[in-house]
Amino acid sequence: QDRLYELMLEYATGDNSVCESSIFSPPEVPLFIKWEHFMPKTRDLFFIQIGANVGKNVGSGDPIWEYVRPCNWSGAAVELVPDTFLKLKTNYADMEALNRVVTLNHGVSDKSGYAKISGSGETASIGSIVADKNQTEGYGDGVAVEIVTISSLWSRLKDHIPSSGVDILVLDVEGNEGNILARENLPFPRPTRILFEIAHLSVKEKDEIDEKLRSQGYRQSADLIHRDRLGLAMPPQDRLYELMLEYATGDNSVCESSIFSPPEVPLFIKWEHFMPKTRDLFFIQIGANVGKNVGSGDPIWEYVRPCNWSGAAVELVPDTFLKLKTNYADMEALNRVVTLNHGVSDKSGYAKISGSGETASIGSIVADKNQTEGYGDGVAVEIVTISS
Repeated sequence: QDRLYELMLEYATGDNSVCESSIFSPPEVPLFIKWEHFMPKTRDLFFIQIGANVGKNVGSGDPIWEYVRPCNWSGAAVELVPDTFLKLKTNYADMEALNRVVTLNHGVSDKSGYAKISGSGETASIGSIVADKNQTEGYGDGVAVEIVTISSLWSRLKDHIPSSGVDILVLDVEGNEGNILARENLPFPRPTRILFEIAHLSVKEKDEIDEKLRSQGYRQSADLIHRDRLGLAMPPQDRLYELMLEYATGDNSVCESSIFSPPEVPLFIKWEHFMPKTRDLFFIQIGANVGKNVGSGDPIWEYVRPCNWSGAAVELVPDTFLKLKTNYADMEALNRVVTLNHGVSDKSGYAKISGSGETASIGSIVADKNQTEGYGDGVAVEIVTISS
């Protein structure tokens, strides 16, 4: 019964040239994620990609490569397999020369040390992690590669991570995601979005990751299907999480509607599912009714006091407006909410309102308040445009 739209941050700040992947992703290698569908800002981001492969789109598409140059991204591309890493380093050579991307030949797991890597690409074999580089074991004449924890990785990147923090963390580590995401808390600054492959994870591993991420203030945003012919025939292969802004800024008491909405009147929208911040917001509600939850629930009322919202509640029908004003009397006394008995339409003027509630009758909009027409002895109410 309701539809939600979100304003892209580039438009909100006056830059209407939104950086969209559809401009850059070739049809033969479609991207499985378009970041502009999940983030309010797609320019000037910082990423950390673990399991970056060769960087360029391969198979069903790389989630980072197509954005880096056109959207002015910077970041770190980390790859475990030595021969794959050399290709990655070559592909990002221009960006490393500009100090915008750093490439690292590391593995990432839940413990540090060294492991012997034998073979190439995604079929490479990985030996046990040991403390001494010279004691690595594995198949054939492999190369010993350093393995670091995610906290150690952040420490090594401290001179590269900007003051604005890490925008995106991507993991594609062939089933090792749980050892990275489910064992220790993510280091600060925590990434605002985490995308990781779930194709090789068991239900138990996915649940462990989910529990760990939620305990740190993340919520699951989407399961993503690769859009090539093979991917479309399979279940979702990647999962996206988003960090609630309260957690990102150190306030772990996220303002969630489930705390305040009574079971008998469930809310049809939980703003914390769609917004990175739910505290100290400003709202404008046109057609606010009586304010309190009625019927299927009011999308504003349950948040105003607990989450410190302020705003304007606008209602057309006079008797309904009086109840609205009574319900918000305490908030008006604090100058946190203003109530207005107006209608909003595409032209200004006055209209006679007869009857009450949602069954009230509305007369034609006229310029002169004294010329309003309608049914019975209704009340003339001012109608304004949204700009007014």
